[in-house]
Amino acid sequence: TLRTTPLIVQVARRVHALTPAMHAYATNVTRAWAIYFVVMAVVSVALYLLAPFSVWAVFGNVVTPLSVVVMFVAEYWLRYQLHPEFERVTMRVAVNAWRNGAQ
Repeated sequence: TLRTTPLIVQVARRVHALTPAMHAYATNVTRAWAIYFVVMAVVSVALYLLAPFSVWAVFGNVVTPLSVVVMFVAEYWLRYQLHPEFERVTMRVAVNAWRNGAQ
C-alpha cells in the first residue's frame, strides 16, 4: 500500500480529519510496519536456515508476538507525543474503519 494511498492513511482518514503533518506521520507509520515485516521475515528465514530449530521456534513463537506488541505500544505512545491533535479512539473504532473501507 505504499505505492498508492498507504493503508494506515486510508484508515486514519476514516477516523480523523488529517492535517498534512498527520498524513505524513500516517504514511511513515505504514512505512515502518512494512520495514518491520520485511526485517522479521528475513530474520525468520535466516534463523530457520542457519540456527537450531529451537532458536527459530522461540523467535517465531515468543519474540515475534512480543515485538508486534512493542511496535503497537511504541507507535501509540509516539503518535500522541508527536501529534496530540490525533483524537484518541478505541481499537474497535479503528478495526471498524478498516472493515468498512474494505467493502
